[in-house]
Amino acid sequence: MGDADQLGKKIFEEETPRATQNACIWEKSHELPLGAELHPDGVIHIRDPQALPALPPPWSLLQGAAAVVELKMGRDRPDNEAWTRARVRLTLWELGACLEDRDAARRRAAHEPRRADLAFYPREATLLFVAPYLPEWIAASGRLTLLGGGCAWVNGPDARSLWVAADQLPLDPRLLPFLQVRTGKPRLELLRWLVQQNLRPAWLPQWMEIFKMTAYDTHPPNLHDPDEDNPRELTMNEVIDYYTQQVPGLWDLLQDVTRQEGRQEGRQEGRQEGRAAELARLFVRRLQRPLRDDEHARLTQAVAADQAEAAEAALLDSAEAAAAWLAAAPTPEGVDKPAP
Repeated sequence: MGDADQLGKKIFEEETPRATQNACIWEKSHELPLGAELHPDGVIHIRDPQALPALPPPWSLLQGAAAVVELKMGRDRPDNEAWTRARVRLTLWELGACLEDRDAARRRAAHEPRRADLAFYPREATLLFVAPYLPEWIAASGRLTLLGGGCAWVNGPDARSLWVAADQLPLDPRLLPFLQVRTGKPRLELLRWLVQQNLRPAWLPQWMEIFKMTAYDTHPPNLHDPDEDNPRELTMNEVIDYYTQQVPGLWDLLQDVTRQEGRQEGRQEGRQEGRAAELARLFVRRLQRPLRDDEHARLTQAVAADQAEAAEAALLDSAEAAAAWLAAAPTPEGVDKPAP
């Protein structure tokens, strides 16, 4: 589930600001100051609570300042164990936030000795549990308040927990971060809708490639032996062939997205090449000599690694600093270093 999980986080990061018109942003989880590795998939920080009521659920249901997100992608089952682990992650995140606030309060008090009051309000977050469906074990627990449209509050000891069943959500561009979790027929409906609406999310080709399917999911001819207890997993090409056959126009949409991504990468490469050439001219003027091939390669690599500002700082400092920067910059693989 590693690839699917990483892509799920990436889609949330890209789509959340767009889906909420920047009312919410996604933050990648950082290591908790607890010596534990129970990290949530991410945290949604609510920057504009007043904008949320105008958005569709689950956005409009978020409360407080943040939501700790748990994603159940593909064949990652939303069972009781996964739910309990998510609740533990929520508690640990709140504890980590509490420790951060406590340390911040102490630092403030150190700069303001007259203030003896170190009290602070603990930050409470909502658990946003995003899965394809509501499993029977929790639906029968009596703890749910069904809100319609695929959303349910979980009550009792699991208060402040919002379960999102992506398969039941309406098809809405503002819900794409949640809709990506769909499985089975709802996933097919999502793909048909993307084609009909001519929507081209940049993550679509990668999302298609990591689908995990077996012959039981599709029952195509010559791929499933009825006597086989464990049907084999389909290859990436077989999965894409299946979906493109089921969804007319999907192949053309995928090709358009791929071409658009290629054009964007080409423009980015062009900008980087132009910046590297400009820096090379400045280094020539500063050093009063032409640059060697390995130095040109170092400049190109520095621009690609977002280190152009460091090169500019060395240029503004002195000729010696510029020469030292060029000498210290790593030489890309495959480029011959100058003879000593």
